[in-house]
Amino acid sequence: MKYPVLLTPPANDDLLEGMAWYDDQKEGLGGQFYAAIVETINTIGATPLLFAVRTKSIRPAPVKRFPFFVFYRFEKPGHRVVVLAILHQSRNPKIWKGRG
Repeated sequence: MKYPVLLTPPANDDLLEGMAWYDDQKEGLGGQFYAAIVETINTIGATPLLFAVRTKSIRPAPVKRFPFFVFYRFEKPGHRVVVLAILHQSRNPKIWKGRG
């Protein structure tokens, strides 16, 4: 079963910032970053309990090829996934904690 995935506005901003940064490094790399994020989000939507809870029901899913995590919450009453943040692994975790 595939669950609906909601990308919050801050998470969408994270995605756009990451794409822009990677495109500045090398043309086309932002598109590859986007594809990796979509792949991760598809995995989360298909198997939302795959990744361990870190805190307050928030789960980080690592992104292949890029040093990022997709931070999300699986809402059982609504049977949906809510993506709170898409952040570089070196970023302060307080950023996503404030969004949950």
